[in-house]
Amino acid sequence: MGFRYRKSKNFGPFRINVSKSGVGWSVGGKGFRYTKKANGGTRTTTSIPGSGMSWVKDSSKHETIQSRSKLHSIEKNNVSIATQKRIPTYLIIIIAFIIMFIGILYL
Repeated sequence: MGFRYRKSKNFGPFRINVSKSGVGWSVGGKGFRYTKKANGGTRTTTSIPGSGMSWVKDSSKHETIQSRSKLHSIEKNNVSIATQKRIPTYLIIIIAFIIMFIGILYL
């Protein structure tokens, strides 16, 4: 069994995590959380509180760099590809805070 260390400190909806591999941070609460991991990757977690259902999108720093270089090479060659419709992360964060605010109002 290997040595593990993890310590976190909350500041409202913000959390700072310190572990053996480095420092990471996250923001959000029930229903949504965006995390920047110590190794440089990101994780987006969306859930329906109380239901046990959740959705997690996890990406490593390597995957992000690799996908950006692929996109750059496609743009460089002027190759037309069908674009995927994605919701930007900042929009997901705004929607999550609106949902949390509405939930607080009805408690």
